[in-house]
Amino acid sequence: MKIILNSIFSNSTSYGITGINILLALEKLGVDVMSVSISERCDYFEDQPIINSLDKGKFFDKTAPCIRLFHQFALNHHVGNGPFIGWPIFETTRFSPEEKHQLQQLDMIFVCSDWAKRIIEENGITIPTKVVPLGFNPDVFKSIKSTRDSTYRFFFPGKFEIRKSFEIVTEIFERAFTPKDDIEIIFLPTNLFIGEQNKEWADYLLSSKLSSKIKIISRLNTPQEVASLYNQCDCVVSFSKAEGFNLPLLEGLACGKQVIATNYSAHQQYLTNQNSFLVDVDGLENAFDGVFFDGKKGDWALIGENCKSKLTEALKTVYKNGKVINEEGIKTAEKFTWENSAKQIITHLEEFR
Repeated sequence: MKIILNSIFSNSTSYGITGINILLALEKLGVDVMSVSISERCDYFEDQPIINSLDKGKFFDKTAPCIRLFHQFALNHHVGNGPFIGWPIFETTRFSPEEKHQLQQLDMIFVCSDWAKRIIEENGITIPTKVVPLGFNPDVFKSIKSTRDSTYRFFFPGKFEIRKSFEIVTEIFERAFTPKDDIEIIFLPTNLFIGEQNKEWADYLLSSKLSSKIKIISRLNTPQEVASLYNQCDCVVSFSKAEGFNLPLLEGLACGKQVIATNYSAHQQYLTNQNSFLVDVDGLENAFDGVFFDGKKGDWALIGENCKSKLTEALKTVYKNGKVINEEGIKTAEKFTWENSAKQIITHLEEFR
């Protein structure tokens, strides 16, 4: 099978990380992948299969199916003239007229979750839509036993933005803990798209009464470094209002970490009450932050007083339980490898033909 993969290939963005891993997984299964990069920037650390695939992409077979892994507002570039599959990763509940039009021109749509498939259908888009969950690399993200001190470490992944609920993160942690508690809260929050506002957000975090417990880490360069960070921590936390997949939570499960998350949007694909602390949200509200979301793209989760209280209790509970390996989370993660993602892509394309 031949596939044209039109994506970003970079470890700096979620689309880029997905593009790299899907390419490698397809190649491993014997697919002839001809990659065409959306961005001139490709930081993939000299991975030979990626280099070979990009070289083949310069001489692509125009009849091969083309998968464009990119935003729903930028699906108007079709490489070749074979079947055109769009794979947008989105967080909110409504599309603009332009986005609906672009989605409706596709031959097939891939989405990362059943939640996303439902959003596609509720927006009146009638193109065949298939769920292809994202994955993790089991050779990199795995539980590693280590001798550590008694400090309980929370990891709060995700870049600085309102969608991740950074405006209330210190409030909730301050409800759960005091400076006397033996905890640390680690953030990996740099947002490449907001410039100097990164410092403003960091200053806000460090103004917390728990500032002595807060550690802000700059960007990490490799998946191995990210996996090492997970294994230094005990619980991965997300107060997110909406997610296209929330890959760090899956990677956290794979590393055997406890997970606390809002019970809404795409990460419901793999989070359950058995493998995580899922906290119900207080309904939905208009998705507006004045930076990335202008209020015209529908709704996201409302993190109201009831939800805040439950998040607080979840933080207290995992801390009280101590450093416990999340065995159920490891079992769940095994079903969501990049290889399984690639197998589903192949199956859907074979059905389409």
